[in-house]
Amino acid sequence: MLMTMEQTYIMLKMMQMLLILLPILIFTLVLLYCVLHALIRYLIWRAARRRAQQEAYRDSHDAQGRPLPPYSRGICQTCGQFSHRVYYMPDGSRVCDGCYHSTQPPVKTAEQPCESN
Repeated sequence: MLMTMEQTYIMLKMMQMLLILLPILIFTLVLLYCVLHALIRYLIWRAARRRAQQEAYRDSHDAQGRPLPPYSRGICQTCGQFSHRVYYMPDGSRVCDGCYHSTQPPVKTAEQPCESN
């Protein structure tokens, strides 16, 4: 089964096209992999940053959203117990977490409308 001159020429042209297109295809696939890898790492980093910001907000604000005073470990002046979270109040006193939350006034919520007859 001998190939004619025209078939040989066509085969040669196809090989040349393959040699040109194969590196382009490989480069495109590698580039696509790099872009997807960077995108996935960015999304993971952004989610971790958001979790860290939420945790920092929870550590520095109470349940009603009010900012908490600065704190560290120490002894509460109210109850005299050691605590890992003692708040340094603006008046100079040191209050543990339990005493601080028991002395804070509740947040005013929207009042319920009165039912009138």
